[in-house]
Amino acid sequence: MCKKEKGGNSRALLPPNLFRQKFLALQKMVLKKESAGEIIATPPSLKLAACLLEKNRRRHADFAMEQSRNITRKSASNLASAFVLLPKPKRDAMSALYAFCREVDDVADDESVPVEKRREQLAQWRADIRRACENGQPQFIVNQELQPVIARYKLPFDYFDELIRGVEMDLDIK
Repeated sequence: MCKKEKGGNSRALLPPNLFRQKFLALQKMVLKKESAGEIIATPPSLKLAACLLEKNRRRHADFAMEQSRNITRKSASNLASAFVLLPKPKRDAMSALYAFCREVDDVADDESVPVEKRREQLAQWRADIRRACENGQPQFIVNQELQPVIARYKLPFDYFDELIRGVEMDLDIK
């Protein structure tokens, strides 16, 4: 179990991938030394690194859904209002999904942008959500926030592709 940090949140928030890379490098070094017979027990530094990795992941998750929450809050829709009844992990997941839907729909509905430009923007959203679904590195913040939800609930790219195709149909109707 991790010891509680004195003085609150004194450690800087590292991007999860960077922190994980450092942890995995340390773990690899320890395993190499273990296999060579140089050490027998897991060193405290590795235990501390594992503990800090988990703390960093939790802290980052608290900040990770900020844009999705803001989009959901600003929408003032009845559906989004119902999210408040869900437990926090499900509420965050629904906020991320809703934010994705809202952003893609807003691209299609923005009549101040020429139709062909909106098609290009939707193609960018499609490519970016594909990266998120394939465990790549999405560029759009909403998709970055949605990526853990995609992984946790095993959401296939096809669902998002269908949704984008649906909003693309709005471009042909208007």
